[in-house]
Formats: sequence, C-alpha cells, structure tokens
Amino acid sequence: MLGKQGWRLITRPESLCAGVLKGRYFHDTEFMRATRKKHASSTWRAILAGHEALQHGLIRRVVNGKNTEIWGDRWILDRFGGRPITTQEATHPVLVSDLLQHGSWNTELIKGRFLQIDAAAILRQPIGRGDADFWAWNMEKFGVYTVRSAYRLLEHLQEFSIFSS
Repeated sequence: MLGKQGWRLITRPESLCAGVLKGRYFHDTEFMRATRKKHASSTWRAILAGHEALQHGLIRRVVNGKNTEIWGDRWILDRFGGRPITTQEATHPVLVSDLLQHGSWNTELIKGRFLQIDAAAILRQPIGRGDADFWAWNMEKFGVYTVRSAYRLLEHLQEFSIFSS
C-alpha cells in the first residue's frame, strides 16, 4: 500500500501532497532518486519503505531519452535489472537521448558501443509518443501500478531472496 503513495507522487506531481513532499524532501530531484533525510517525518519514512518495491517494478518508458540515464535507470524491457550489462566506459553516452537520432534508435552507435545482446535489446525497445520519458509499472500490461501486482512481485522477489524486508 505504501508503494501506491509513491506511485501517486510519480504520476501526479502537480497534486498538493506531491508538491509539499517534493518541497520538503526531494526538491532537487525526482521521487525515484529521493533519499531519506536526517529529520524525516514518519510519513516520509513510510513512503520510502514502499519506494524499494517500486524500484523493482518500475521501468522508464523512452520518449525522447532526455530524462533517462542509460546505466542508472531501469529502461530496457525484459532485461536483467532493466539496464545494459555492457561495462560503462568514460566514452559511453550517459543519457538515452544520446542513443537516439531523429526520433529513432541510432543503430550504428548502439551496435558499436554495446555488447551484441544489449544492442539487440535496445533496438527492440519501442520509442513512445509524447513530451518526455515517464515511469510505468512493468508488472501490468498498461503500465499502471496495482497493489495486487506489487504484492506478487514482492512475493516473487522474497522467494529468490532478492528483496530483503
């Protein structure tokens, strides 16, 4: 249920609740990159407890790639951890937008910089429509968070000892 509050902060950033919490706890970043502050309220600490579950189920949908970090965000569908397994080097691009050219994947750059398995996965990624990249819930067909799917994800992760509560 706490994950649902985090989902609302992500999907409704214009809400009063999101504005207050953002102003107090994560004014210089987005919710998924927020950390616990020294004198955080019990409400914020509870929401951050749900944050961990969100980290395992959220995936970044690429529209323009300007807000998605190649190695920092989960953005590749059906990949372990949602990130490339290619070792990051200083010469590699940092943002997904660097992998795009005129609204589609820069195939030559991707094949030249990533392992073949990563390149194939990236090139299969759909590029969305709209203004900016956004978070989607990877456990549901339409990308909308449900407590039920989050519970199933946590059970699955606990089964394989990936998630520690």
